[in-house]
Amino acid sequence: METMKGKKVALIGVSRGLGAATAYELLTEGASVIISARTESRLREIADSMKSVGNIEAVQGDVSTADGASRLASRFSDIAGTLDGLCIMVGGFAQDSIAQPIALDEMLNNHVRAVIHAVSSLMGIMNRNGSIVLMSNASSLDRGASASMSYSIAKGAVIRIAELLCPQLIPKAIRVNVVAPSFIDGEFKPGRDFLLLRKLGSYRVPPEGIASVITFLLSDRSSWVNGATIPVDGGNRLAKI
Repeated sequence: METMKGKKVALIGVSRGLGAATAYELLTEGASVIISARTESRLREIADSMKSVGNIEAVQGDVSTADGASRLASRFSDIAGTLDGLCIMVGGFAQDSIAQPIALDEMLNNHVRAVIHAVSSLMGIMNRNGSIVLMSNASSLDRGASASMSYSIAKGAVIRIAELLCPQLIPKAIRVNVVAPSFIDGEFKPGRDFLLLRKLGSYRVPPEGIASVITFLLSDRSSWVNGATIPVDGGNRLAKI
């Protein structure tokens, strides 16, 4: 069943892990996909490996600044015209503390400013009844991790961003939701039985397990889910295995 047939989706911050897994699942569900990240060679490699699965394009871009996000929106518009779905998965992890907040600027740039710049620039080419998915972390649903202070602050802020964007985009009929995984384990490998690689309650989760939730939120099957944060951690935040 092609739940995304006819949909045009952009993924920003694509890696060989979650980004590749999400692109692959969207393609198998019938979507046309544009993937973007800072490193063009990696993007081309991912896109070339999936050309036989569906319609996929790779566009190098950087949404850490308003100008960069605006240029990327223009490229997306040239390729697709408009978008039905957008997932911002710009990554980056660092450890620091209040005594030495050395990662603060980097984490805010990656997880807060990039999200705001991307949504601000791209909402103009989003179709009505579109869907935006942002990425937080399951630890941010609790008190966060004190050993990674700036990361936890930034990922917690993503949830607040979604809650603030939700009412602003309701008049445009665009939904905004957040996926909050635990540790994304390894690179995506098409065709493997990823169910054998996970254990309920474990901190580690293969990227396919998160990609399926992102795809659900980008699809019309989740049309009444808006402003939600969905933990995708197998219950680890509660079990602490």
